[in-house]
Amino acid sequence: MPVTSVFLSISSLRSDVIARLIKVEGKVFFKRLGMETFSEEAKPGAAIVNGDQIKIGDEGYAAVIYIDDRSIIKIKANLQLRTEVCYSNKPHIDHKFPNALTGIYYVNDNDGYTVVGETKVESKRGRIVIFPSDTYHYGTSSHQDRCVININYFPQYNEY
Repeated sequence: MPVTSVFLSISSLRSDVIARLIKVEGKVFFKRLGMETFSEEAKPGAAIVNGDQIKIGDEGYAAVIYIDDRSIIKIKANLQLRTEVCYSNKPHIDHKFPNALTGIYYVNDNDGYTVVGETKVESKRGRIVIFPSDTYHYGTSSHQDRCVININYFPQYNEY
């Protein structure tokens, strides 16, 4: 079975702590600034500095809180291997928190899709769909491997 990874890279050369991990499930590793491999196991409370990268393995996810604006994101990769007959997954909501948003980023082209409310979203590489996290949605399998990255977050709204 192929390994699915998500890379979160925060680029800059400074070593200020910009965020912390608040929850980790599954295999999650750091590649710290200046290191060559993802060798440090990520644990809740770990500091994230500019230049760090996070690798999230199959069935895993990481939740991160940024220090400056207290915004929170959750990152998870979903890989569905090809099926001979396409099927729909169970409709669900991600969160009931007010103002939480869900983003689904499509890593590859395939004949699967996501239904958000009543809207069908085709799986096209590079596409992202963003919607309130309390919206019912579901994905389907595909005749090709289907890979998406799910991001749940609380946006920071600034008034100018």
